[in-house]
Amino acid sequence: MSCCIYSDGDAPLVECSRQEAGLPLSSRTTPISDGPPKLFVGGAILLLFGIVLLSISSGHQVSGAYWSARSYEHYCDNNWLQVEFVSHLNHNPTSRNVATFSLVETGETLFKFTSSDPASDKFTLAGLNSSRPSVLPALRSVRFDESEGTFSGECFKPLESSCGLSGSIKSTNGLSFETTMSGPKPVTISLRNLYSDWSFEKLSQVILYFKNQSTGGLEDLEPVLTTSVAMPHRCDRQKICISRAVTSDVLGLEIIVPTGWLLQKFSEYALWCSFPRMYYGV
Repeated sequence: MSCCIYSDGDAPLVECSRQEAGLPLSSRTTPISDGPPKLFVGGAILLLFGIVLLSISSGHQVSGAYWSARSYEHYCDNNWLQVEFVSHLNHNPTSRNVATFSLVETGETLFKFTSSDPASDKFTLAGLNSSRPSVLPALRSVRFDESEGTFSGECFKPLESSCGLSGSIKSTNGLSFETTMSGPKPVTISLRNLYSDWSFEKLSQVILYFKNQSTGGLEDLEPVLTTSVAMPHRCDRQKICISRAVTSDVLGLEIIVPTGWLLQKFSEYALWCSFPRMYYGV
């Protein structure tokens, strides 16, 4: 028996002659199989490619969430104090907004301030964590008048028998705080944000410096107060880092005032971001 192979279009063919059997020439022409159907192979490749892409995408999401959480956890590591806010959400508006002040190096919780609706404009000392923490607050409470852009405060009695506190907040075309403490030697302290704009979407971009009273520019020092990156998937939590540049056994009014105002803004944002929404497809 003799055979020859030739091509007919796309498929190779085999032609065999069995002269010994008296069969006519080209008695059988058979295509040679070239493996699984092309459609099946192509589908398998696409499926495998999709699985690989999904694995990579999932890995990036998990990795991104992990590093974001790590960044939030350690954001204040090089600072003196950290203040962690826990704001109430839309479904639980009667709970208090809490700001917990603690030492970064030792982890000691010093004291807590709170605010709550309908009087969320008042930032009040909720209590000391011990009879005599390492750092005491200079103020017992601060009340903000948003319509006037002003505030007033009450000093912490063990530190001051009587004092008056007043000041103003500018939150448009730049964020700044000007605080004056009255008394035998009145003191005015001004802080200004590094960035000229401020909004709910930029809560993590508040970086306050001392402002030079003569020039109006920022003092060439490290920032006094910095808001951290947001905690992933938790719009009710935020941190403020207090610089080592203001280390003392008393947390000054220049820190407590903007901290209280920011807590108020964070709580407003938490109510907004946790409000139930319905989205419609187009």
